[in-house]
Amino acid sequence: MEISYDEFIVNILNTRGRNGCGEEYHETHHIVPKCMGGTNDKENLIDLFAREHFEAHRLLALENPENDSLIYAWACMAW
Repeated sequence: MEISYDEFIVNILNTRGRNGCGEEYHETHHIVPKCMGGTNDKENLIDLFAREHFEAHRLLALENPENDSLIYAWACMAW
């Protein structure tokens, strides 16, 4: 069974925290996407390694197939 988006994010938060990528290349991700009412508040941001960022967007798109913005974001990351 595949992990859910929420489980994915909580696992990262519990494992290394919100900003635990150190000096390695990472990208900032909105935990609650802006298209779903998320904000730029620090509580809604998490640093993810590039592969994790892609996986987060993949899970969001698969769990919300009616949300064109999430599908688009995942497709853009795939290119």
